[in-house]
Amino acid sequence: MCQYCLCNINKVTEEILKHTKSCEYPRPDVSFNHICFTCDYHTYMSESMRRHIRKHLGEKPFVCQYCLLTFSRKDRLNSHVKVKHHIYKSNLSGISIVKK
Repeated sequence: MCQYCLCNINKVTEEILKHTKSCEYPRPDVSFNHICFTCDYHTYMSESMRRHIRKHLGEKPFVCQYCLLTFSRKDRLNSHVKVKHHIYKSNLSGISIVKK
């Protein structure tokens, strides 16, 4: 439920993201482009709000293919793969390089 307009929102990240931008709550300035449905967080960037929403929902959609550990952010998954599994992906070729 949105703390501002009391609207019931499905616990789906993209639906909540849409609501954070369209909620009728008056915004003091442009930095309030997106307002969190449950706390005082606000941001201008939709990707920042998407990451924030995942914290509230406990959502971790990014899964390590080597050990099945899950992450809420893709950059955290990529760092994990490099550090724990020593696998570096080339952005240009898509080839995985294993360093030991």
